Amino acid sequence: MALFALICALLLAQFYPLPAANPAWQAQQRLTDWALDYLDAGKPAHGWASWALAALPLTLLTIALHFLLRFIGWLPALLLHVLVLYLSLGLQQFSRNMLAINNALDAGDLTRANTLLAQWQNTSNTRLPRQEIIRQALKHGTLNAHRHVFGVLIAFALFAILGLGPAGAVLYRCSEYVARCWQQHCSAADPSTGHAPRAATKAWSCIDWLPARISAFSFAVVGNFEQAIENWRQTDEATPSPEQQSHTDALVLAVAAGAMDQYGHFGNQAADTNNAQASHAGIDDDPTLFDPPPTLSPHAQHLPALMRLVWRAVLLWGGLIALVTITNWVS
Repeated sequence: MALFALICALLLAQFYPLPAANPAWQAQQRLTDWALDYLDAGKPAHGWASWALAALPLTLLTIALHFLLRFIGWLPALLLHVLVLYLSLGLQQFSRNMLAINNALDAGDLTRANTLLAQWQNTSNTRLPRQEIIRQALKHGTLNAHRHVFGVLIAFALFAILGLGPAGAVLYRCSEYVARCWQQHCSAADPSTGHAPRAATKAWSCIDWLPARISAFSFAVVGNFEQAIENWRQTDEATPSPEQQSHTDALVLAVAAGAMDQYGHFGNQAADTNNAQASHAGIDDDPTLFDPPPTLSPHAQHLPALMRLVWRAVLLWGGLIALVTITNWVS
């Protein structure tokens, strides 16, 4: 069922791309805003209650629908799997944006490349130099591929193994969205703006810990394995707090760079002044992330290399899901 659901969801996304303002995510956005405004009353317990109300209802609803539809028949259950993956996966969004930015750079149109990058990152348009556009596109594209494609597939597979249907994909995407949305309310000048954003960030760090490492390993398998593992080792050695989300993101970025034959530590401590000038908001805008050391400079050929890496990893996961499906049929 998982294999057919994945194929159907990818085909739907290819021919009928999901708009950003779709009813499912609009409902999630309203619920997220309401929970932050009315439940975060100044105590840690209130923060966790806000997060639970914002992130868990759709997950619990998906679990309930899974058991109900499975009782009715396999076809309704399959349709639920397809719908969840269609709403959760963002492979076409990644491919479309990366390809558009790469084409603009190839044509020498930096203005259009800046505009496309700002639209993708949902930030104000800035005049970044060519190399910085490439760096930002690599950073955002790698994290986007992890959070909207591989992380979703991994969470989907883990919950399916537990018999909970497609609920893992829903929990993963809702947790990521809540943490990213509430980060906008955390002012750098006043880190004590509320307990809910901190609770959401902690919850997201825990939920993303395993999927991020599986995503990183997937990049290593389909790329330069030796260099990717070396970058992984150096990232672990350079980060004092491996449980933090910044370390998890830096790990994914570093391993992806290694898989593309790039030596370097993408989680160094250099300041990303361009992010600050652009007033980026979101959990993937940590200024310590994807800041290449002086010996590592991003080039235009890295963009198509990243796209090829992501597609190879997608084929890897498709093959693994197909293998598991065939094994279940045979047994």
